[in-house]
Order: sequence, then structure tokens, then C-alpha cells
Amino acid sequence: MKKLPLALLLLCILACNKKNQNYHEGDIYIKLIDFKSLHGYPEDKAIEFENAINSANQNDLSNSELKSYDYFKILSKNNILRSPYFKLKIENDRIINVYTSEEEFSKLSEKLKNLNREKEKIHVAFKGEEIPNLIEDSDGIFNQGIYIASKIVFVKKEKGKTDWSK
Repeated sequence: MKKLPLALLLLCILACNKKNQNYHEGDIYIKLIDFKSLHGYPEDKAIEFENAINSANQNDLSNSELKSYDYFKILSKNNILRSPYFKLKIENDRIINVYTSEEEFSKLSEKLKNLNREKEKIHVAFKGEEIPNLIEDSDGIFNQGIYIASKIVFVKKEKGKTDWSK
């Protein structure tokens, strides 16, 4: 009987540790002008950008520059600054940024080619974890959730309209 509270405590700890590694799904959201990763940038430019982020004096940055700095520091700290990513519109019309490996992203990239935004949409499900993002941003540019997808479970192109913005 004494072991029951200990077992419940252990079960709770294990459950809490895995709570961020969940199944998520939604529809691809297209943002025409978006800079949230160094994926695809030439190596020398990516290194130059990373060095600028790592050596920036926060006291010299404007409010908007500080938000960008904080965002890219989060990506760098989680080793996803150069990872491919996509935007997903999930429940409650919330937009999230999902970073993943090249291998997992390849499951999606073929479906994105020749996407007719007016007649098609892409539904994606992934397993992954949310990275805490505490950036206060009334403009909504940097306060979108940041997720790391360990596995893209499925990608399905279907009839519908893809939501997008400039």
C-alpha cells in the first residue's frame, strides 16, 4: 500500500515529461514573405548571420530587432536555425511554425509543388514538441508557436482553399 503513492508520483512525472511530445495536425498556411530559418541559405551567409546573432549587443537593438534576436536565439539554442520549416494552421485558427529534418520535410515538399492555393489545401499531421516562446509581440510576427516535428505522420493534398497572407 505504501508503494501506491510512489507509483502514482512516478507515473505523473513520466506523463508530464512527455506532455509536449504530442500529435498535432492542421492545414498548411502560406506566408509569402517570411524569414524564420536559414534553410537553403549559402553556408557563408548562414555563418555570417549566426555570428551576428551571437555577437549582437542587446542594448543596441531596437524593440523589433530585439524580438528578431530573441526568436533566432531560440532557434539556435534548439539547433533548428538551419532546419526546413512550414507553417500550419491548427485549431482556433492558430498559426504555428514547425521545424523538422530534411528527410521529414521531403514528405511535404512534393505536395507543395504545383499547389493550387485556390482549389487545394494540404493537411499535415506530425509528432513533435513545442518549444517555449515567451516573446511578447503585439504584431503577431514572433509569437507564433515553435514546434519541432520528430516525425511527419501523414501529408494529404485535398480539395479546398489554402489560407495565406503576404
